Amino acid sequence: MKTKPTLIALAFLFAFSCIGEDIIDDFVEPALRITNPVTSFSSGTNYVFEVKYFDNVGDPVENVELIWESSNTDVLTINNKGEAIAKSPGDVTITVKVDTEEGLTVLNEYNITITSNVVTDPPSGEEPPTGQGTNTLTASVLISNPISSIVASSSYTFETVYTNIMGEQVSLPNVKWTSSDPNILTIDNNGLIEAIAAGTVSVSVTVQVLDTLTVTDQTSFEILPSEVVNITSFSGTIATTSSYALKGSFVLEETEDGLTLSIAEDYEASTALPGLYIYLSNNPNTTSGAYEIGAVKVFKGSHSYLLPSSIKLMDYKYILYWCKPFNVPVGEAKIY
Repeated sequence: MKTKPTLIALAFLFAFSCIGEDIIDDFVEPALRITNPVTSFSSGTNYVFEVKYFDNVGDPVENVELIWESSNTDVLTINNKGEAIAKSPGDVTITVKVDTEEGLTVLNEYNITITSNVVTDPPSGEEPPTGQGTNTLTASVLISNPISSIVASSSYTFETVYTNIMGEQVSLPNVKWTSSDPNILTIDNNGLIEAIAAGTVSVSVTVQVLDTLTVTDQTSFEILPSEVVNITSFSGTIATTSSYALKGSFVLEETEDGLTLSIAEDYEASTALPGLYIYLSNNPNTTSGAYEIGAVKVFKGSHSYLLPSSIKLMDYKYILYWCKPFNVPVGEAKIY
């Protein structure tokens, strides 16, 4: 007499829950993930890359020994702490590798564009007088490679053309360079500037020709903040991995409120799934170790989830839709 109620209860549970097989192969390929990726930064910029290693079930492993390489050390150098120095404009590939306990080499390659740290201007004003032996009675000095902007933490060397009273271009005597604001830019008497902080500044070069005669030239330009273009969002498509309807698109992005997962208007999920939950995970085969966002309450149309501040953009690789009562996958989306 006790068997019949038990069978009815099981039939009821199956009728109103996800149906599937809880046979899970949780293996994934080990991976290295750069967690603070950029698309570009300006030459002269120092940047420290951060990376996480995930093992063959998607769990993070701490304190692994990393090897970093640059495809072009004239453009960018990087040491094994991930500390990069952008040296000149160009495209470069950085590679990070780790040798696992299983004897495998896991690597990640990443392409970056290094932009110029200075924008040059054509010389302004009149060219200095020329003409061998012509007594112009006027000496002049001209900054021959002025700039309109430079990025903070960068250096640049100004060059000059000095013409004496005979119209001859000769080496500069008694040169003195000055900065209008040494707090944001310094310059030595070789014309070498060091940009310290953002702002507008001018530099002047003065040449002492005679005891009673000096000639000067001046140029003004802007110091820009160091330009690092970070990746702040990923988008993709949600697809079913089961017999249940599930589709749509998403954007995971850093916003003023925090990291937000936005599901688009084209989203639709089967209402026959009262046990449907959504997760963030590094392993599409299991919710073990995944972050549980919560039960799915919206089955059609746009909605969003504001994630805790402890979760960062690159912490997880997958969005999972899972039948929690029976521990069965229903659908997924690859974040990147």
